[in-house]
Amino acid sequence: MPRRTRTCSSRATCWNYVWDRRRTTPGPSSSHLWHGRHDDVGVLLDEALAEARADQMAGLELEVLAMVAFVASYWSRIHHAEDAARRAQALLRHKNLTVPPALELAAALRSLVSGDRGSRMRSLQRILLPDVVGSDPGLAVALVLGQASALMTRGEVNEARAMLQEAGPRIPPLLAVVRDVMLADLDTSLGRPHAALKLLRNYRGSEFAILTAMPCARAHLALSDLRSAQDCVRAVLTTPSTQTGRFQLVEAMLCDAEIAQRGDDPGRALETLIRALEIGQGEIVLPFLNMKDVFGDLLTRHPIVAGQWPAAQPRISSAPAAGPPAVNPRDLPEPLTQRELTILRFLTTSMSTSEIADELCLSVNTVKTHLAAIYRKLPASRRREAVLRARELELI
Repeated sequence: MPRRTRTCSSRATCWNYVWDRRRTTPGPSSSHLWHGRHDDVGVLLDEALAEARADQMAGLELEVLAMVAFVASYWSRIHHAEDAARRAQALLRHKNLTVPPALELAAALRSLVSGDRGSRMRSLQRILLPDVVGSDPGLAVALVLGQASALMTRGEVNEARAMLQEAGPRIPPLLAVVRDVMLADLDTSLGRPHAALKLLRNYRGSEFAILTAMPCARAHLALSDLRSAQDCVRAVLTTPSTQTGRFQLVEAMLCDAEIAQRGDDPGRALETLIRALEIGQGEIVLPFLNMKDVFGDLLTRHPIVAGQWPAAQPRISSAPAAGPPAVNPRDLPEPLTQRELTILRFLTTSMSTSEIADELCLSVNTVKTHLAAIYRKLPASRRREAVLRARELELI
């Protein structure tokens, strides 16, 4: 395709230009995110970023970096998110540009994950809704959901419910799931777990079923149905999915520990708590804050574990910050190649080795060779262990 001369008079124009050139995609990477096609998002954003840099389009580069930060924050890939945010901040310091709404939303998400609810509210209040609409209508809905969540944390449940219901039926599929999950958790917290399960029933067997597993587990626990709650938790812990990340794994493990505790198995409860702490690594804090009272007696009997229980910590804001970027201390001694990273992403799906080979136009033996290298470098001995390890390292 011949190269075209272009100008970018607005955020929307910049986004549309990048994705008009990709005839194989129906829309921008944010559209793939909102529709649950998560395995496409990282690749599309990488290509958009390379395009923006090649054409020296600072405004578009800033928008893409902001979306990278938002997507990584959504998946609780904290180091990736903060690296993208720092690069965006560098552009803001040297160019006369406006802070993108996605960057503020990313900061709010990281504040939530770290348990710093005050910073989250400040980030949400800085966002200008008209700017969101002009760039990506999905972000406007995400902002509404974030504001409703902030109301929930302050105990203003009626206001939160009204805001969630006003979001309307015509919102992107992923955000509709997030809204319904929030409404279900509201019902459970208000003593209406049956209503919560009824609300989420339509997602059973759908592509978004895994995202509703934990609110269903919480509703079952409220009904003292430990077996059904355990089934929901196992679905999160054992089902390969690009829609789950470290935050969901930590939530599932804490719920699993509560089930063990209620089933008079304090040993398994303690073991599961320790594993959840290892995966959270002091970065994913909110689930621990919400569950501390549940494990009060157990933590009292085990002060070493209690000493590792995370507390709320402020995260990096989206405002420009001084100083060099921090180095990720968890870098692998032998990094994965780009091809290995591509194959690693497929491991989160149910695709077989031969299906991955067909998708990438490679031989099965070549894929097996890459898989052996992935397992050696992570290190891991099997597929699920490799996926779990990769999520801990924020590789997927």
